Amino acid sequence: MIRHLAAAAALALLLPPALAAAQEPAAATLAARSPLEARADEVLALFNGNAQPSALFTKGFLAAVPEAQLKAVAASLTAQFGPAEAVALLEPRQGTRAAIHIRFARGIAKGGIAIDPAEDNRINELVFTSADSLAVAGDTPQAIAQEL
Repeated sequence: MIRHLAAAAALALLLPPALAAAQEPAAATLAARSPLEARADEVLALFNGNAQPSALFTKGFLAAVPEAQLKAVAASLTAQFGPAEAVALLEPRQGTRAAIHIRFARGIAKGGIAIDPAEDNRINELVFTSADSLAVAGDTPQAIAQEL
């Protein structure tokens, strides 16, 4: 019995470092994200009403496209396609400019994004050139009519 208690005590002493070691790769993955990837994820938050344009965009961008207009576009896309769910494409993932596809519950918006390293990697370009509906399991005329 004493041998079992000693083994349990040794295991308890080793467990916290093992848990910390298991969590280190996740932290390293987050730290390895590029500024472009981080800003792309913040676009999701903007579309879902969880971020303010002033925190994401350069002053020049906001001078050309006011916050109210950005919020209106976000509201329009989420009203039509549901909440933004994921960055489906960001290519290339490094650098300052990329193609971006935002996946919504019932659609996908495709366009481009660019960041300005001189302005804390804020977004200085965000253009969507198309937004397409996606087929969703269970979408029947009856189900859609019930949602209305």
